[in-house]
Parts: sequence; structure tokens; C-alpha cells
Amino acid sequence: MDTDPPKYDIIIVGAGIAGSAAAVAFARQGRQVLLLERNLREPDRIVGELLQPGGVDALSELGLDDCLNGIDATPIEGYHLHWKDQEASFWFCAIDGRKPEGRSFHHGKLVTKLRGATASRKNITLLEATVVEVLRDGDSGHVAGVSCAEMDGQQDKVCTPYISD
Repeated sequence: MDTDPPKYDIIIVGAGIAGSAAAVAFARQGRQVLLLERNLREPDRIVGELLQPGGVDALSELGLDDCLNGIDATPIEGYHLHWKDQEASFWFCAIDGRKPEGRSFHHGKLVTKLRGATASRKNITLLEATVVEVLRDGDSGHVAGVSCAEMDGQQDKVCTPYISD
């Protein structure tokens, strides 16, 4: 029995910090989201990250602030700069009586937590796959979907509702 392929309102390529956050934002609007990532293992980069106070607030607004728990995300209240023999400190200014706080963390740990949070949403499908082709509407030329290969090598055509076969 043939079944219609799943239809998505939004397809996001890349399940990093921005892609995961965007997927949750669109899902909260009631959209069906496909989030594609070529490799779902924890990213292993020698890099630390600094999430500015606005980013911490954005995660909170999306209901993702718990992703900062359990990853050794260190609170940051400002900066201390060193340049040769000079030093300067800059502190985040209080807004409406609340002192803003950034967070310093290991990139891969936050990405892994964000991916887990997106995968638990009912209208987000997180798929480990590589995009092999961008599909365009024949009349308008607008992007209408993607063709992707899953890890097992099977290639699937994934389309938004706006493309007709």
C-alpha cells in the first residue's frame, strides 16, 4: 500500500544552536518542522561558547533554558579585558532591576541538549540525513523542498506542501 510522504511546513537544514532554536520557534507556531542534521553525534570541537544575555533570554522564551543545566554552563556577568599592560572590566547593566547573565559552555554539550529538546516536540521530526539536492518549483523557481540521503544510504524525496509532483 502506497502512503503519501510526510508533509512539512518548514524544513531546516542543520541542527546546531540556531537550527534547533528555529525549529522550536516554528513548532510553537503550530507548524510541522523537519530538522535535518548530517551527523547527530555530539559535536567535538575544541571551542568554548559564550551566550550573551540576550541569547540566554531567547532560550528562556522558547522554553529551552533547561538545556543550559547539566552542561557546566558557567554564569558570566561581564568581561575583563587584558591588552599588553592595560586592563579594563565591563559588566552587563541591570535592566528593570534584573542583572543580565550570559553563559559560557562547551559547544557540543549545548547542541546535544538542544537536539534532545527538539526531538521531544510532537511536531518536530529530527532526522539524521544529508541534503543532496534542493528541489525547486518548476513554475516559480522557489525552493520547495529537499532530497536527502539518510545514514543507511537510502535517498528520500522530502517535500513541503507547496510542491506538486
